[in-house]
Amino acid sequence: MDIGAYRDLHRHRRCHQLRQQYTNALGYETPEVAGKCDAAPIFEDAFATITSAVAELPQPAAQYLLPFATRSRFLFKMDYAELEYISRLRSGVKGHFSYRKIAWEMKLALERLNPYLASMIDATPPWVEDPLTR
Repeated sequence: MDIGAYRDLHRHRRCHQLRQQYTNALGYETPEVAGKCDAAPIFEDAFATITSAVAELPQPAAQYLLPFATRSRFLFKMDYAELEYISRLRSGVKGHFSYRKIAWEMKLALERLNPYLASMIDATPPWVEDPLTR
């Protein structure tokens, strides 16, 4: 998950949250829209510049240079009610693409463990868009 998605999802206080220190070791998420408008090379060049700058800075100062698209590892432990709430709320069409994907994947993870409980979660797949209500 990228740092931007974590900053939105960490607001859910009913779950235990663990995170690793922010680094650029896991790369970054390139938004689909950057590829569609031929801006992916610009995005990648910016991250190459950031990567070299981060290498020269001491920790923890280097963490402040990392963009929200930087990937990191996070662990959320929660009960069914919180999973249902996050999946339903954060997968909606008005949400940001990065955490919509995570909310959907949470539902899919539950589906692998307990299909019946997952079937009761009214989450919106990330490929469903409604630009008129956004």
